[in-house]
Amino acid sequence: MAGRLDARTRHIGRPGERMSYSNDGYGLISDIVRRYGGEPSFAHYVVRHILEPLEMHRSTLEFEKPRYDENCTHLYIHRNGPDGPREDMGRDFYDNAFVLMGGGALRSTIGDMKRYVRMLLGEGTGENGARILGRYYVREMQKPVQFYRFQQYYGYGLSTRFMDDLTVVGHGGGMTGISNMMLFSPELEAGVLVFCNTSNVPVSEIAAAAMRLLNGRAPVRQPEYTETAWSAETVENACGTYRSDEGTLLEIYRKDAGIGLRLDGAEQSIRIVGREMLLILAPHTASDLILCRDAENAVMGVRHGGRIIPREDRQNEPA
Repeated sequence: MAGRLDARTRHIGRPGERMSYSNDGYGLISDIVRRYGGEPSFAHYVVRHILEPLEMHRSTLEFEKPRYDENCTHLYIHRNGPDGPREDMGRDFYDNAFVLMGGGALRSTIGDMKRYVRMLLGEGTGENGARILGRYYVREMQKPVQFYRFQQYYGYGLSTRFMDDLTVVGHGGGMTGISNMMLFSPELEAGVLVFCNTSNVPVSEIAAAAMRLLNGRAPVRQPEYTETAWSAETVENACGTYRSDEGTLLEIYRKDAGIGLRLDGAEQSIRIVGREMLLILAPHTASDLILCRDAENAVMGVRHGGRIIPREDRQNEPA
């Protein structure tokens, strides 16, 4: 497993230099748990040491269990974008499971996740008095360690950002028929959970709006960006095709006097807002894309959605 991860990430940078979110890492940690953690897998560890002590009885890491639960939601997906037809996916919780094999992918409820957020706000102690983690380790989970996305940093399992005068910590989740977001603030001693049984819903924006309301601010705040243009050198280096092992295909190409961008074959509306950064605009949100350069200053990939997507024409180069 370690060798496979090295082969797939060798163009991202040196160890510890950059972070690219990857579910493959759970495969590695699952093997570490199997060898040294006293449990047969990461999923078993989570059940025994987190879910059961917190009495999260409506949560599971089994792929098929929700299918046979009568009190379980149906899943939906919008085909051809948010305005496309809404397709009932039934209870196919196994769809896209290949990227989730190492961690199992938690299926939960808002009621159960409240218990988890209260444990984090309680610095490791659940509402039932169960001690899950020491205070030091809960703080380490929230400590900014690696650049993750624009104005967001990743700790050990959670991302941290600053919203007005508030420190906000959280994590999102999504797959076919699922869009979820968890946010909490130790300063406010409050959290927000947004669960949706439809793909590609801007739950992160909904959760952020709720956190702003809790902080006494207006729920919607438009970020301030200075529109600019990329230099000729940056355009020359950025144009190309980028592809991830999970199937994301991104193309940057010359268009008129600037650049254009296609994501999985669909033309995107974009704004250039930094020397090597642009925004991909959607009806209710905008996601950042940042160029990544190697030691020779060549563009070796792009950072988008918390991941580094490698440049396709460089993936087969020797490390």
